[in-house]
Amino acid sequence: MKQSTGDLLSLDGDINKWSSNGVFIINSLAEVEPAPEEYHLNSIYPNPFNPITTISFGLAEDTEISIKVYNIQGSVVETLANQYMEAGYHSVVWDAGQHSSGIYFVKMLTSLSTGGITGKIENVSIQKMMLIK
Repeated sequence: MKQSTGDLLSLDGDINKWSSNGVFIINSLAEVEPAPEEYHLNSIYPNPFNPITTISFGLAEDTEISIKVYNIQGSVVETLANQYMEAGYHSVVWDAGQHSSGIYFVKMLTSLSTGGITGKIENVSIQKMMLIK
């Protein structure tokens, strides 16, 4: 008997049978960042640098990409990437420890195969960076 109301309680096992309530356990939560709307080379950080810097960039679509570092005379001093990459945000690190102080340029070239007359659309981005030792 329930003392507060005086109601009788059944002690005969009047309990509903267990059934799944549709609650599921999620193993992990991952935030998916949408791909950028355009191809771009972000600010180089740090800049000026000594001797390591990070070059971040965004790809609007899956594409072939080339990232090269040029000296002030226009000669390629290092190739940081030359490969196929998926859409999204990426970064590469340049360790310029074996290069002399000075101004360098990083050039990002992306090629998207279109199957058209030329077969490729190219996007070019260039930024200046300074190595100070």
